[in-house]
Amino acid sequence: MKRVISGLLSFVAVGMLAVVVPKTVIADDWDDEEELFYIEGGSYFAGGISYLAEDFANKIGESSTDKGFHRVDGHVKTAEGFNLIFGRRAFEYVGLELQFEFSDGFQFNDEDGKRFDLKVYSTTLNMKTYPLYSLLKSVNEGRIQPHLISGAGIMVTRDLDIDTGASAAVRVGGGLDYYFSERWAINLQSTYMLPFGQLKGLRYITTSLGLSYRLE
Repeated sequence: MKRVISGLLSFVAVGMLAVVVPKTVIADDWDDEEELFYIEGGSYFAGGISYLAEDFANKIGESSTDKGFHRVDGHVKTAEGFNLIFGRRAFEYVGLELQFEFSDGFQFNDEDGKRFDLKVYSTTLNMKTYPLYSLLKSVNEGRIQPHLISGAGIMVTRDLDIDTGASAAVRVGGGLDYYFSERWAINLQSTYMLPFGQLKGLRYITTSLGLSYRLE
């Protein structure tokens, strides 16, 4: 896991070095047509590192009769991870993205003293909206882009004693993109994951920092 995070940190660092590359790719030197590039429709890839703060309920599962039902006892260790995103901004105010997230490090004991170390995987289809688009497109050429996120998908873990370890989940939150060049942006995002079914109660908040690259 440390190697993964180290690699992603390197990815972020390399991208940020683009700020000092030749003038042809620096935002301050774009012509008027180029300055609107990143607020038009287009596809993009993104990746980042994540810190996950637990918000576990004192129960995980639908009922006390479920196999794998656990009562969280005491402290829950937080986790780290990464996310990968492919998205498309279909309109000026709205985009869609497919987000995969992996986390490793959640630790807790159940009421019987059994310890659980969780690796959690989630995939969600998100709608990304830009409510301040009209206001900010004329400020700093629209490079700063706050957004809201809402999505739904699936959460999976194989480290609990349950039949499938998979449940539906929703993701809500928001973030900020800062375009420091025509195609590259720094992304800061915080979202809340809320699962249902057999993973009900396995809630957490993800805060991530990463980079995105526009393909067109």
